[in-house]
Order: sequence, then structure tokens, then C-alpha cells
Amino acid sequence: MTRRLLDTIQDTCSIWLNGLVGSEILLGARVEILEEENPVTSLMAGIIKIHIYIMPPSPAQEIDFVLEYDPDYVTSALLAE
Repeated sequence: MTRRLLDTIQDTCSIWLNGLVGSEILLGARVEILEEENPVTSLMAGIIKIHIYIMPPSPAQEIDFVLEYDPDYVTSALLAE
């Protein structure tokens, strides 16, 4: 386990997440390797905890359409030259 390996893992995850944000699969995302979640004893044992924050877009649960007759369209259609 080296600092370089941790940085490479974090950079690789960031590139992946940035691709998902760029494709609008996610609205935003970031990755962190938090010190409080990765005590030295865990790192010495080869255990890494990676914290990923994401925000996916919310679903369109309700879409309302308003239908209205517009008599101007009839007038323009009948009076068109």
C-alpha cells in the first residue's frame, strides 16, 4: 500500500464518475478516501474504504399536459391563401 496507489485509485474513480456526470447519468459525484474511515491498521492490512458521493437525477413521477382548443388555428387554416 502506497500513497501513489491510493491516489491512482481515487483518480481512476473520479474519471469514471466524471464520465457518468458528463453522460447525465448522475447530476454530480465525487470520491474521497477519508482518513477517519481508513485507520492505519486497516491500510496496513490492505483494506481501503472508498467513500463515493453521488446524486442521480430524480424520476419524472408526474407530467401534466393541458389540452386546449385554439380557434385561431381554424381561422388561419380557412383564410390561408
